[in-house]
Amino acid sequence: MDLLGWGVALVCPALFGVGFVMLAPPHDNYAAARRCFWVSAIILWGFAVAWGVRENYAFWVRATICGALAAVSAVALMMALRVVYQREKAISAPVAEVAPKPAEIDKLKSLHDLYHEDFPNYMKLFATFNQRTQEPNFGIDGTLYYDFRARAKFLSFYFPAVPHQYEWIRGTSDNIPAMIESLEKTTASVKEPGDTVATSSKDIPFSNRIYIYYEGDFEPRQVANLLDVYKKHGYALMLRGNDYQTLRLLGGK
Repeated sequence: MDLLGWGVALVCPALFGVGFVMLAPPHDNYAAARRCFWVSAIILWGFAVAWGVRENYAFWVRATICGALAAVSAVALMMALRVVYQREKAISAPVAEVAPKPAEIDKLKSLHDLYHEDFPNYMKLFATFNQRTQEPNFGIDGTLYYDFRARAKFLSFYFPAVPHQYEWIRGTSDNIPAMIESLEKTTASVKEPGDTVATSSKDIPFSNRIYIYYEGDFEPRQVANLLDVYKKHGYALMLRGNDYQTLRLLGGK
């Protein structure tokens, strides 16, 4: 191989290498990379033509070798330019913003949020019952709901994560009448279509249904004990803790 051949053998791979370096961060110079690939291919094509004219081998030998060099350089150029195109496309492609699904929105909601959002179609009266303890004081949220069509009202409470939470929920069963009386300091009247007179919230009987939202989990025996304590008072208790929140996160209602 003469000096020209050695030069081509060194320059062409070197230009290809420089082209790929131009593609990599922090350069990201796609135009420079494209020029390197083209120049390398043109040099190889020129060398193939010059070699075919200069050498005295049989024509078919020269044609075969020149064609092979041209084909190799063309394939290498095509693949290199394809890499450049894919890199440019990946960088310039817009990022689509996906709107969150309802179940994903629920993932942002706490159990306290769910307590306030449940039963949206009923009239309600709300109050916070402050508890004075040796630990830091806390409040129990209470809501009285009115179903005027069914002529029934029911209660819900929210207990934060506090020491002796189980005992507080158990003890609340003794104070339900007083809590209802405190909540009903405000009254309202509703007249359903077709009714001759309005119905006062004071005239709506208590259905004995009570929903308690609490931060945490109870053991099965504790749940059974609470249900039994409230049942002895004549109440139908529904407990909603972390498992209820998890169900809502998964899209259950």
